[in-house]
Amino acid sequence: MKHFLSVIILGVFAFLFWGSAAQKHVVAAPKQTFTFDYKTKSPVAPGSANITLSLVRIRFADRISRFNSADIFTAFQRDFEKDLEELLVDKGFRIRGPYSLYDEMVFEDKKESDVGIEVEIEPRFTAAEGGWKAYQPFQLSSTRQTLYYYEGTVSLTGKINLTGYEPLSHERIWVKSVEMPSITNINVSTAIRDFTQPVNGDDPLFLNDANVYNALGNALQQQYQGILAKVDAYFDPREFTSLRPQIKELKSKKGY
Repeated sequence: MKHFLSVIILGVFAFLFWGSAAQKHVVAAPKQTFTFDYKTKSPVAPGSANITLSLVRIRFADRISRFNSADIFTAFQRDFEKDLEELLVDKGFRIRGPYSLYDEMVFEDKKESDVGIEVEIEPRFTAAEGGWKAYQPFQLSSTRQTLYYYEGTVSLTGKINLTGYEPLSHERIWVKSVEMPSITNINVSTAIRDFTQPVNGDDPLFLNDANVYNALGNALQQQYQGILAKVDAYFDPREFTSLRPQIKELKSKKGY
């Protein structure tokens, strides 16, 4: 009889332990593979614009640099940079770079380039409804730990900042901004259910959660063609040709 009761008690504890573990560790959906691709609609002969651009690598705005650690945004940044180079070549521009920073651009490239180009990505990721949920899983110890998961809707907006400058003087001569089409009411429920505390929306732990990653990836794919189409329209060789007198004047002040 005692043996039978022991088996029942052990079974109850095993069941409670299993239930606690299941509550804490929900099986995550696998991360999807996202690729971003854009082609300009009317390519022209290489070099036909007769304008040389020096490119600095695309970066995130300083105040949101933590997005650099988010897998989906680094993929977006990588493909955006590749497509931008292809777009500019297809529009007839000559390209130098890309350089990691302006300061890594060598003197000869500054002298021979007409315009230096920098691109800054500034996404805004905000919670709309819902938020962090707290719960206390079953534990045998007297001290019960509180854990968290996120469940609600979020919005993804932002802009892409484009800056052109005369390379020798580093004086800005061309500034544009592309608004990222708003994607609102993205449903997000984190796959990770055992955050030890709520985290900010730009925290890599949150952004790299499989469910958050997949939701953001789908949203960015919806935005990508529209973003690149606007960037495409801004890089008009005729506008850059109109900047030649200003470029020449700035270079002459440097003695070239």
